Amino acid sequence: MNQKEQFSSPIARSAFPKFLGFAIADESSVRYEDGRPAMDYHISGQKVMQIKLSEDAAEISDWLDGKRLRVTHAHTIETCVQLHYIGVDQQKDPIHKAWVNASVASGNILVRYIDNDPDIEILYPDVFLTDIYIPVPVSDVSSLENILSSDYVRAFNPSQKKGILNWVSREDKRMHKEPLHIVCITCPVAMVPPLISSVKDWIYPGRMWRAFSTKHDPQASSHVEMFFGSEKDYYLNFSLIVSS
Repeated sequence: MNQKEQFSSPIARSAFPKFLGFAIADESSVRYEDGRPAMDYHISGQKVMQIKLSEDAAEISDWLDGKRLRVTHAHTIETCVQLHYIGVDQQKDPIHKAWVNASVASGNILVRYIDNDPDIEILYPDVFLTDIYIPVPVSDVSSLENILSSDYVRAFNPSQKKGILNWVSREDKRMHKEPLHIVCITCPVAMVPPLISSVKDWIYPGRMWRAFSTKHDPQASSHVEMFFGSEKDYYLNFSLIVSS
């Protein structure tokens, strides 16, 4: 049996997760390295990770610009994931930064870095979850329906909440209000770039209308975001309020 025939078996392919951490599997890259099945993982087409597996060993390595950055070994892929991500300074991690850049480039969204929380739970294969909020004016039923019908969005059972966009005009110093529908999505961080890319045509342009991501909070029933404008903006400040 040649290598191509070996990789056509469901056992070899199913051992690799479809996504892991910040990256998505490139199934066309499956191959043998050092006698072990290997697969690359990408962020928006850029290789940032490689996984090698055998019956009693797993290896995860981070890559950027064709260079290996760090590598982790363990007996199982689940343990390897825990060891690979626990204690890593995400504020300085170049793979994390590549994910933030790719997410922002995918559409009008504010993406926050994952906190350096020593108590954060490392999930498999998600590693980290994020909550995404997409504001849509209540008058725009078409955009709301298009967002909710995206295959990426539907895969994560989105919820729909009410919201208010408040802003203070720089010209008249008065408060203005816009009622909103808010599409709320909880998803693995790896899915943020393709998910936002799939709905970018229905996210309104401009800073006040951008989608935003936050740390996943299963207990959150409401959320508030507030920002200040620059001298070039027509608003002094704005806030987005999400309610249940």
